Amino acid sequence: MQPSLPSHTASRVLKAPAVFDLDSAVEVLDEIHGFLARGRHLVVDLSAVEYMNQAAVTVLLWAYRRLGAEEGSLTLTGLTPQARSVLSVSGVLKELAPDAEIPRQPGPSR
Repeated sequence: MQPSLPSHTASRVLKAPAVFDLDSAVEVLDEIHGFLARGRHLVVDLSAVEYMNQAAVTVLLWAYRRLGAEEGSLTLTGLTPQARSVLSVSGVLKELAPDAEIPRQPGPSR
């Protein structure tokens, strides 16, 4: 599934693909580059994400920092358990989604 950014710029919502890996991260990055020419406030909907890896995290973090440097914003919505977990383990959940609940990590066995 390809990422999708509506052609009308009013909503500025990018729906991330179900498999957000290196291949799709490149496509998402292309969509974000196109968006940057039109606006400064982007919402990335992660509600369809079933698999996500570090390539996706890198793209989201780059977009967050790039938009922030231009007085824009990146908002993540619809964080699936998979997306939330990957962002948390990567150490960027609180930066990218400050209102998101951090998943509990199992403690050591006794």
